[in-house]
Amino acid sequence: MLQTHGRGRVSEKEESQRTPLSVDAAMSLATSFAGRIRRSENVSLANSIGRRISTTITAELDLPRFDSAAMDGYALSGGRNVYPLRGGNGIRPGEVPAELSMGQAARISTGSRMPKGADRVVLQEYAVRSDEFVSLTKGEVEVGANIRLRGEDVRRGDTLLTEGETLDERKMALLAAQGFASIGVLCAPRVAVISSGSELRRPGDRLGPANVFDCNGPMLMALAARAGADVTDGGCYPDDLDTLSQAVSTLSENHDLIVLSGGASCGEPDLTALALRKAGAVVEELKIAMKPGKPALVGSVGETAVLGLPGNPVAAYVSWFTLGRSMIAAMCGSREDILKGCDLEAINELQRKPGCSQFVPARRISRVQGEALEFLGRGGSASLLPLSRADGFAYIEAGRGNVLPTERVNFVPFEPRQTGFAQVWGKRRVSPG
Repeated sequence: MLQTHGRGRVSEKEESQRTPLSVDAAMSLATSFAGRIRRSENVSLANSIGRRISTTITAELDLPRFDSAAMDGYALSGGRNVYPLRGGNGIRPGEVPAELSMGQAARISTGSRMPKGADRVVLQEYAVRSDEFVSLTKGEVEVGANIRLRGEDVRRGDTLLTEGETLDERKMALLAAQGFASIGVLCAPRVAVISSGSELRRPGDRLGPANVFDCNGPMLMALAARAGADVTDGGCYPDDLDTLSQAVSTLSENHDLIVLSGGASCGEPDLTALALRKAGAVVEELKIAMKPGKPALVGSVGETAVLGLPGNPVAAYVSWFTLGRSMIAAMCGSREDILKGCDLEAINELQRKPGCSQFVPARRISRVQGEALEFLGRGGSASLLPLSRADGFAYIEAGRGNVLPTERVNFVPFEPRQTGFAQVWGKRRVSPG
């Protein structure tokens, strides 16, 4: 690991001699700068989907709260074949029924409270009502049949959810059954996104002859929001050391992570590392055995983590996909196996040299014989069209050479098939800078 704390830019000789980090090692280093978020807030249960529980929650009620009928039928007291039927319209949900005497039966609906004295329920299809009696058609019913007992699902004091668990609709239902109208959740990470480069203009601005529109800013803000962050547009700045440094200093006062794109490589005009250090940051300049996305910066300004990504959009996307998501997960107290995908058969060839891991835009193809994978585009860290048409990345490990048709490849989807990277926090606020 190259330690560059407080140093200037490494020399070209030092750069050439550095051993590139593996993707796993780079993600591990990035997460070391991501502090666990402890802030919490109360939100309504209806707005808690995807949020992480801030404290362990125990049951306040038995579930079910009382013995209840599991089926429509007749509540019975005692074992026999014929029962005198208690009068009335039967027992309905929400009613507190009168006690049954030994040998009596009463009509009961699913979910209704069992009357005192009743110890079993016969399904209505196994009983025949005649005048004021109920006869069983399949003999006696055993004690406890078709009854949901009080507390058989949850006992008061049981642990329902532990700190850090993500709320989904099933866990929300469990809390609703316990009567929770609101819940304490961890605050979302506060992320600011900065684009840098004198050639950049915001979409909607006028382009000069040598200008291009900033696509990284909108892309990274959307990715951070999808990962569960409250996102701030940190601005788009020219290659000016003082301006960029001041932006970082200001944003570090009230954000958990600052993401910068552009200026993360070791080229002479790149100012990101210098600007971060001028703002008081501890910075690691990374050389990752990864294509695209070889250069990156990780570090911190006080309690705020920083992540510097390449300027080319596909490289920035891959760097966020690995480093950024790892940092957000660490801030939320979880570990995600980001590179775990599924093996799919390639339908076209990918030519490559061993030596570094590669992320190739790819999409699933449905076939009669099963799903397969198609590599998209001809490579390149600035090719947006293949990225836009992809479902995810084919992740090719460093030691592998050319991939031929019918060979199997690890496919890592952008969006896991079940919620997600596993956390969906709902719609997140994106604030202007």
